[in-house]
Amino acid sequence: MYGTHGESSSKKKNHHHYASDDVVNILATYCPANELAVDEEKLMLTSHLVHFFSSTPPGEDLASQVKDKNGAYYLSIDFQHFQNIRELEEFYATLEEKPKVALSCMGAAVHKVFLSKCEDNFLDDGLKINIRLHNYPESTIALKNLKAAYIDKLVSVRGSVVKVSNVRPLVVQMNFDCAKCKSSILRIFPDGKFSPPTVCSLNGCKSRTFNPIRSSARAIDFQKIRLQELLRSEDHEEGRVPRTVECELTEDLVDACIPGDVVTVTGIIKSINSYVDIGGGMIKGFL
Repeated sequence: MYGTHGESSSKKKNHHHYASDDVVNILATYCPANELAVDEEKLMLTSHLVHFFSSTPPGEDLASQVKDKNGAYYLSIDFQHFQNIRELEEFYATLEEKPKVALSCMGAAVHKVFLSKCEDNFLDDGLKINIRLHNYPESTIALKNLKAAYIDKLVSVRGSVVKVSNVRPLVVQMNFDCAKCKSSILRIFPDGKFSPPTVCSLNGCKSRTFNPIRSSARAIDFQKIRLQELLRSEDHEEGRVPRTVECELTEDLVDACIPGDVVTVTGIIKSINSYVDIGGGMIKGFL
């Protein structure tokens, strides 16, 4: 839809020097090894985006629009305007096929540019810049069409908010002490899924017993909302309950809506073990 992954070898070489140690370290924060390991493809895409946000007028203008909401940093992007920038075909193609990778690389690139222009490293200690896409009509889909084929894809759904949970903390990282060698191991929990180390690989230890250091836990704000489809009178089916889908909101998105609001949520579909209304699907979204 937005072009191909093709890029000349000379162009790749021009951006390769941006893959410095700090870019690698920042990208590792956005792509934890237990979810999205850093590889050459992600480094190249991030380097290309660093060049865009630091060396082109539209990119510099976008990077300057990063906002802080109660300690949560985010960049809101109007996709209808953004997709007219033709030098980002590689990003658009990755967004279509691997949206989580594309958005993680973009967040890391903006993070790198921000750090290079700021005296204070206020984004240290695991903080990230969230990329929030909106106005993306090509991704719009009706709730009745949310099927397994859309898992891990970026979609937009529109509906009425019928339920909003309380905001609660979600632990996203924590250190663990090895019970044998006393080494400290940092674990990042994608989507808040608790996953302690399985084995200590430091200094040939091989221990499988770990103690969580609860004081090291970093938590973010988390909230669930339930979205109900909007039905026109001609679409109403006798006796059928309107379809709903649960959406997960984090950090700057919490408390963005209340029951009764009509909203469009753009996010990535993920599967869960427990049953929900749309085939076991759930949207981790951008409001």
